[in-house]
Amino acid sequence: MVFEIKANTFSPDAIKAIKEQPRRWAYGWAALQLCFMEETLGAGEDFVLFIIGSAFIVYFLAKKLITWSNKTRTHIVLDEDEFRIKDGREWVCFGRRRNHSFALHPHENIRNEQRELEHKRQQAAREGEIMKIEPLYEDSFHLIYLDMGQPYYLIDIHGLRTATAIHRRLQACDAYLDQHIKMGSGQIIDPDDEWDDGPGDIDEWE
Repeated sequence: MVFEIKANTFSPDAIKAIKEQPRRWAYGWAALQLCFMEETLGAGEDFVLFIIGSAFIVYFLAKKLITWSNKTRTHIVLDEDEFRIKDGREWVCFGRRRNHSFALHPHENIRNEQRELEHKRQQAAREGEIMKIEPLYEDSFHLIYLDMGQPYYLIDIHGLRTATAIHRRLQACDAYLDQHIKMGSGQIIDPDDEWDDGPGDIDEWE
């Protein structure tokens, strides 16, 4: 008996890149046009409109490309003997016959981020400004496999809903396999009953 999970996820660093890099690409493109095309088009209204329009196009194209390239395509396979995960090109395997479990922990950078954001808020307050800052790591998690109590960090996931959906599905599949090979106790469940196409569903890749 084998269960497969294919999930699209983003790490907090990927989310940061998606938010920041397209804007840098657009600014860089605009700066290049100002350097090389001002003499050709002149400094009139047409030139300004060209710079703004082309920068917007570069921004949206860059955001689409950066989003695609920073997406983590995670392939997870569970059977009676092994748990395997492929993040990129390499498969990592763990034995399931030993005492094990899956855990979801808050990201380790939360405290550093909170201190940094608080410092920025205080600095803005002293200058009479209001700074709106969106936390990044506060909504990010480590998916961990505990093998005989030893933690192995599998993937970093941004977004509570996505992280919880993957964690719960792994737990359901794991519990079913444990029941199937008579390692655990309790009522046998079917993992298909543990999820649906609602808000907790996983964004799967083909």
